[in-house]
This record gives sequence, C-alpha cells and structure tokens, in this order.
Amino acid sequence: MAYGRLFADQCSARSRRSSFPICVLRSWRYFTCNACADFAQRLAALSVVLACYGASVSFLVIIGDQYDRLFSSLYGSRFCDVFYLRREFTISATSVVFIFPFCFFRRLDFLKFGSILGVMVMVYPILLIILAYCGPGQAWIAADIRRYKEAQLHSIVDQIVAAGRAVPTVCFAYQTHEVVVPIYANLRNRHLYEMLRATLLCMAVLFTIYSTTGILGCITFGAAVRPDVIQNFDANSPYVLAGIVVLIIKMVFTYPLLVVCGRGVLERVELARFKQRDCTSRDWSVYTHYIITLVWFATSLMLATTIYNLTKVIDWIGGLACANIFIFPGMCLVGISTNSKEFRIQRPVLNLLVGIVLVLIGIGLSTMVFAKQLYEEDDELEVLLCNPAV
Repeated sequence: MAYGRLFADQCSARSRRSSFPICVLRSWRYFTCNACADFAQRLAALSVVLACYGASVSFLVIIGDQYDRLFSSLYGSRFCDVFYLRREFTISATSVVFIFPFCFFRRLDFLKFGSILGVMVMVYPILLIILAYCGPGQAWIAADIRRYKEAQLHSIVDQIVAAGRAVPTVCFAYQTHEVVVPIYANLRNRHLYEMLRATLLCMAVLFTIYSTTGILGCITFGAAVRPDVIQNFDANSPYVLAGIVVLIIKMVFTYPLLVVCGRGVLERVELARFKQRDCTSRDWSVYTHYIITLVWFATSLMLATTIYNLTKVIDWIGGLACANIFIFPGMCLVGISTNSKEFRIQRPVLNLLVGIVLVLIGIGLSTMVFAKQLYEEDDELEVLLCNPAV
C-alpha cells in the first residue's frame, strides 16, 4: 500500500499534475492510443470520486453513531422518541452548522490543524481500550457489550475466510491514494524523499494504531465488538464522553478533505470539455464549484440519514479502495515505465513488472470484494441503540 502511494507521488512529480486521474491519463498516453488513455482516466476518476463520496457518507454515519451512543447512555433506549435526539436531526444539524461552511475551500491548507487533532483522536480509543482491558475502565463498557462479549472460537478455515472478509475494511482504513496526489501538490518542498519519509511514518503510525486497537478490542469486547469502537463504551463516563466529542470534531475536519479531492477530480477531468466550450469563463468555474459542492453535501447527507449499517458502507468502499490502492498506481507505474527517458525512471523493467503485479492484485481483490457484496447473504444483525415507540 505504501508502495502504491509512492508510485502515485512519483507519477505526479514526473508528470507535473495534481490530480490522480490526470496522472493516469498522462502516463498511459505514451504507450496506448488516446482513446484508451481517456478511458483509463475516466475509470480512475470514477473510482476516486465514488471512494471519496462513500467515505464522506461513512463519516456522517459515524457522527450519527456517536450521538446515538451518547443519548442511549444518558436517556435510555427510547431517546429517539424526541425528534431533536434522533440521528436524522443530529447528523443534519452538525453537518449544516459545522461541516458545510468548510466544504467550499479550494485548498487543503486550512486542514493542517484539524489533522493534528485527528492523530490525537486516533490514539484516544486505544487508551480507553487499554484501561478497559486492564481493569480501571471495566465500568466504562456498555451494558449490552458486557452481556454478550464472550468470544467465539473458530477453526483455521473460518479464520482464513474471516481474513478474506476483512480485506475491504483494511483497504478502507489504509486508503489515502485518492488524496495523496493533491496533498503532494500542496507541499512547500515537493521532493520525493520528503514524501517517502512522510509515507513511511504515516503507514507505521496507522499500522500501530489499527493493530493495537483491533487486538485489544477483540480481547476486551469479544464477539460483541462493534464496527465503531466508541460504541462499545458507556457515554455516562466523562472520559468516554470526551472521546465522542473529539471524534465528532475529527469527522468535521476530515469530511471537507474528501469534498475538495472529489470535486477537484470532477472539475479537472469530467467538466474540462464544458469549460473549454464556454470560453474558459471564471463565472463557469465558480458556478460548477458551488453546484458540485451543494450536490455532494446534500446527497451524502440524505444517504447518511437513511443508512444505519456502517459495515455495509465500508465493504463497498473497500472494493473501490482496492482499485485505488493497487490498480491505478500500478497503471501509472506501467505507463511511466514504458517511457523511462521522459519520466527519468531507473530500472524500467523492474518497475514495469511491479506495476503489472499491482494491477493483477488489485483486480483480484476488487473482484472478490464486489462478488461477496453481490452474492453473499448478509447474516449480520443490525444493532439499533434506540427502539422508538410504535
């Protein structure tokens, strides 16, 4: 995954482009016809836009989950009888007041302070789980989790199948390839060595956080563990309440990043021909900027208020993440390897082979994930924290 990120950065640096799909187009035009390169670019653009859009929906769903856990702990399982405590209202109010104004920015500079907060928020659940596992935080675990937390033992075959089912979740957790090219374009010192250091540090931190959370979460909560870690705790505790608040703040700062990247792809790739047709007017650029932002926000908010199962959202996004992590960086590597002089690539044959391997891995994983979603029956019970009066 880190390999794919670095190849995307390298392609951006060599082609002097700040959009992932445009990098695919530039690199593929050297060894295929323009029609094939345009088709590859459109596929990359579609995958990036859908992945960013799906992730933005999942972030709003997570915000609703945090409010549900908070109100369930404070007011019991009938809290949604009051309209302003229902997730439809809480998600909408938080999104309109705190998220919507940030979605109109064109650059990512304003997110640097929110990113620092995001790293701190990722560490906070680990501290809660460690305290819950060691003893001092046992009282923070939600009552329904304590009741059914006995772990289930599985055979080796079941463990292998479970590992395969975890592929979309892993890809979703590590997918940064859609945003890494715009981030590289916004760096003050655009050097691949600096990006290599940042990438390795980022992947090491993510691996440590995810692995620690997963292992300790499984040991602590057993079979009752929920996709959203904070939902395993009782929000009556001030420590858990603080975690809920900072997690909501993190989602508020992360959502605009996805809008900026997805909107940038649409503006640069899909709407380029219309802008040319309308004589490169600045009014047209401003018009499309606001229209895309409004449609993106409104539709994602509508979906988030009707979706309760975060796992299904992550599974579908994970399939797209497989393509963005393996297929399209591999395509970029194949493209620039066939014209090593133009892109100043050393060891073009090795890079070509690695690119082909990445593409094949991505095709296999994406096919497996989408086939699972289409043909496998969903036997996972949806857990609702509120049971409204009929």
